[in-house]
Amino acid sequence: MNASPKAKDIFLAALDVKSPAEKQAYLDSACADDQALRLEVEEMLVHHEKLGSFLQSPIVDLSPTIDQAPTEDPGTVIGPYKLLQEIGHGGMGVVFMAEQSQPVKRRVALKIIKPGMDSRQVIARFEAERQALSLMDHPNIAKVLDAGTTSTGRPYFVMELVKGQPITKYCDEHHMTPRQRLELLLPVCQAIQHAHQKGIIHRDIKPSNILVAEYDSKPVPKVIDFGVAKAIHQPLTDKTMFTGFGNIVGTLEYMSPEQAQVNQLDIDTRSDIYSLGVLMYELLTSTTPIDRKRLKKVAWDEMLRIVREEDPPKPSTRLSSTEELPSIAANRGIEPRKLSSQVHGELDWIVMKALEKDRNRRYETANSFAMDLQRYLANEPVLACPPSLSYQMRKFVGRNKGPVFASSLVLMALLAGVIGTTWGLIRTEEQRFVVERQRNDLEARNKALQAAHERERILNERARQAIETVSSETAIDQLTRERELRTEQKDFLDKILQYYTEFAREAAPTEQERTRQALAYFRMGRLNQVLGRDQDSETAYRRAAGLFKQLADEFPNNPEHRKLLAGSYGNLGVVLSKNNQPEAESAYVKAMEIYKQLADGFPKRPEFRQALSGIQSNLGNLLHGTGRPKEAEAAHLEALAIRKQLVSEFPKERILHRALAMSHNNLGWVLQSSGRLKEAELAYTEAIANYKQIIPHFPFRPEFRKDLGQSYHNLANVLRATERPKEAAAAHAEALAIFRELVAEFPNRPEFSQELADAERK
Repeated sequence: MNASPKAKDIFLAALDVKSPAEKQAYLDSACADDQALRLEVEEMLVHHEKLGSFLQSPIVDLSPTIDQAPTEDPGTVIGPYKLLQEIGHGGMGVVFMAEQSQPVKRRVALKIIKPGMDSRQVIARFEAERQALSLMDHPNIAKVLDAGTTSTGRPYFVMELVKGQPITKYCDEHHMTPRQRLELLLPVCQAIQHAHQKGIIHRDIKPSNILVAEYDSKPVPKVIDFGVAKAIHQPLTDKTMFTGFGNIVGTLEYMSPEQAQVNQLDIDTRSDIYSLGVLMYELLTSTTPIDRKRLKKVAWDEMLRIVREEDPPKPSTRLSSTEELPSIAANRGIEPRKLSSQVHGELDWIVMKALEKDRNRRYETANSFAMDLQRYLANEPVLACPPSLSYQMRKFVGRNKGPVFASSLVLMALLAGVIGTTWGLIRTEEQRFVVERQRNDLEARNKALQAAHERERILNERARQAIETVSSETAIDQLTRERELRTEQKDFLDKILQYYTEFAREAAPTEQERTRQALAYFRMGRLNQVLGRDQDSETAYRRAAGLFKQLADEFPNNPEHRKLLAGSYGNLGVVLSKNNQPEAESAYVKAMEIYKQLADGFPKRPEFRQALSGIQSNLGNLLHGTGRPKEAEAAHLEALAIRKQLVSEFPKERILHRALAMSHNNLGWVLQSSGRLKEAELAYTEAIANYKQIIPHFPFRPEFRKDLGQSYHNLANVLRATERPKEAAAAHAEALAIFRELVAEFPNRPEFSQELADAERK
């Protein structure tokens, strides 16, 4: 075969790489995204592979050649199994979906060793996977159903067919909250614990090896692929399965530091604990602790050094520093700021304990990891805690031995001079003991005082986080869906208001404290807004805007101050427009100007454009209500253009379709009022199409269905005005059906009853 020069270079380098896992990693790096180059190199490797004896005692007598082509494809029959389609492949095996004909008829997953991969070591690993799975019986581990060899002598085994998705993909597509993700991680930990009890270490825990399928409409994770599993207490097979010196087994991003050693002979169950920690990190942040892009840019030895030595940032730190936070938070159905604060603290501690480089500091078992997760989910104290100062100092010294040693020499010289001077001043041994005792007493009192202050600070911080959680935008948004608050709800909100009022009065000398103080006024504005105290809400928003304005002027490089300033102006505009105050328009314009600056300055942060479109939509409604239809139409068209662009950029963020639907509906209302009925009809039709697209994905948001009903109602009015009674009647019937369904499901939601009453009158 005529190979390209680049393919030859990669092929020759790959020959020196012995382990399949290391070879796959090298090919991933060298070929990057060039699939044609990758296929060319792999074909050369297959032709080069010289096949030795199948095993010490081969299953069947084989005479393979290096030109052996794959003999299995869809339609091939292996024993009672008919191959239907390839559903996966790895470094050693190919997985097919197959149909079993006897003794029972069912769909299964059948894994066969790849042609050209059937060396003694690979076959041993493959048999180890088969044996490992046969030892285990757990609802969250894919079951082994059968095993055998093909007509060419290549071993295969049959597992239950898991029709699922990788756990991270499933969680993102279903917008699972952090809590739901952790609840899904628990049975995974328990499955790994079961494997450990059977003497099996998985050694390749990663999202693609944990598939989530739905059984009775409930997500169930299944651990698959024990292809690189290792026996702890006993050999899994009489063939040789041994991690040779210099071989690396596993997947880099999920690999424990001890797996990244050139000799992996000293691997135990705590290696899987580390990988579970990586999985939890990714479930919370959508990325692995060690950045994939960085690994691809460095040499193989440097990759392993990074895995072994570099401590990753805490999950909350990674979230707060990424520009992708809005989309990450959207996939978890939570506000960006709330996501970072929710992960900060105990979840950070749990993850970082599992990711300790020193395995003696990790959780001892997968079960102890799971129990700490259960404590967190039950709002109980977790066992994980931040590393002590002394431990951090030891790690610092370990990483910087040279500089620390040099500094210590200088420090010792200085101390020697001080001691010499001091010794001359102390005349007696008794005086020296007095001074020592006084100094020790003073240090003990200072340490006790510092510890008390730290405990008080932690308690205050936890109290503040708890209060901010229950008064977050998500919680407030939930309350605003109710027409009237219950007495206990009002009392609870009043207590939170009292907390913010007292906090806002405290001195705030630093930027961080001043920001919190301004946020306190902002939250006071939102809470008073929910309670219907418009004057108090207006006062709080004005105060918040003033404080954020000062912060934005003093710290122009921090966009968060400008974002919150714009949010204060926008919410102030809502309160003022509700009471028909002319200053409302000015507040909206100020908010728009700031959001436009932020959107231009930070194009990779779509939340600024999203917020800008919201303010423009509010301004359009205000202008329409004050009899300025042309200006209102212009504002709604600008909001519509932004929202269309966001939907095209982020098609998977289905929540954006609701904002787009609202823009179409608002524009339709302006056009209808102006007598442009044909254009209004098109706008309402677009709104309906967008609502229909997202409603199935948000079953717990009945207000989305209410919006759809309103759009149908508006469309029916336009169709009546254009003398199309049949179409009008059909649209009206759709609106009535939606409102009646909502009233039946939510009899205590008066707004649904009101919508139904309004629709029945027309």
